Amino acid sequence: MVAKLIFSKLRSAPANSTDLRDPFDPSFENSCPESKMRLHNSYIFLLFLLATCWAAEKSKFRMEKINFIWSKVLQNKAIPSATLDKLKVDLGNFDTLYLAEKQDGEHQKKKSASLNEINGKLEKLLERFDLDDALRAFRIKYKYETSKIYAESHHENAAKKDSSGSVFTDARVQKLWTAARDDDDLVPDELDDFYNRLTAIDGKIAAYLELLSTHKERNGNMLDVDEEHDKTLAVTKRANNEIEAELKDLNAILTQTRDNPFHEPKARKLWAKILSQSLPTNELVTLKSEVRQLEKLIMKVAHHLEVLNDVKNMHATHSKDKPVYTEDDYISQLQSEQEKLERKVVKMEAYIQEHLEKLKAAKHEEL
Repeated sequence: MVAKLIFSKLRSAPANSTDLRDPFDPSFENSCPESKMRLHNSYIFLLFLLATCWAAEKSKFRMEKINFIWSKVLQNKAIPSATLDKLKVDLGNFDTLYLAEKQDGEHQKKKSASLNEINGKLEKLLERFDLDDALRAFRIKYKYETSKIYAESHHENAAKKDSSGSVFTDARVQKLWTAARDDDDLVPDELDDFYNRLTAIDGKIAAYLELLSTHKERNGNMLDVDEEHDKTLAVTKRANNEIEAELKDLNAILTQTRDNPFHEPKARKLWAKILSQSLPTNELVTLKSEVRQLEKLIMKVAHHLEVLNDVKNMHATHSKDKPVYTEDDYISQLQSEQEKLERKVVKMEAYIQEHLEKLKAAKHEEL
């Protein structure tokens, strides 16, 4: 829009001020050198303005982390413009909060307790808008790996990524993290839980290695094995078994996710049916995204039903003199929303089934 306006202004300029004819016009070759130079300079100016506008579009906010989230949001072309406008306003508010928090941190030289609250509220905002991809990328970049979300507080003990590029000390734990981070099938909550478990096991491994080292050093200075030696040996063996069991379990999670990344039975069954068709990779990516949307709807229906039942039970408890299922306006509204969500699930499932049938038909035609 800005580019069209600029170009129209340049084209409407008086003829004696500059020559804006098409450079591919044959008559342009007969133009005087001054006209050619003016046209050249005009186009350079236009490109400069376009580049400036593009940069402004990419960096709408003052804080780098908010611009990062916005860039991830813009990658989702399916978001309605009205939703984008609302999200932009909300992100602008967080931009202001983070900037104020950063300035306070620079002044006080310590981490403010409210920073964690802002971080949590920002993540809840992304969850509310169902921006799983943006939330996942945000956590990986600012929480799990570089910890900039905490380091920006200017706290002297803020976590820093080490020079090796590793998040965890143990090589096996780091390998698991790399696999989980690069697996798009782990939704944000699953990745968060996986990261927390890796953090815990990394700490256990460090404690185990320290205990083992102390035990070997002590044992090397002793001529005879005593009762304390036997106790320490039993502790180290038990710790090692727990570590190996946890690593095996974490490996199994990744394997199961690769085999079938869905949890809801209906979604898992549908995905297994899709995989049985030996479709091209690009079609599988599209269908997986659609099944993921279906699973979200199913989970939303289940959660909404729990809320509806809780409200009904509360209403029944406070209305003992009335029929058990007497519904007020609020319950009626919840019931209507529940039915609407259930229809969405049916509609989404039918859409995916139809999409799959079209792909199967096209595959048979090719054969």
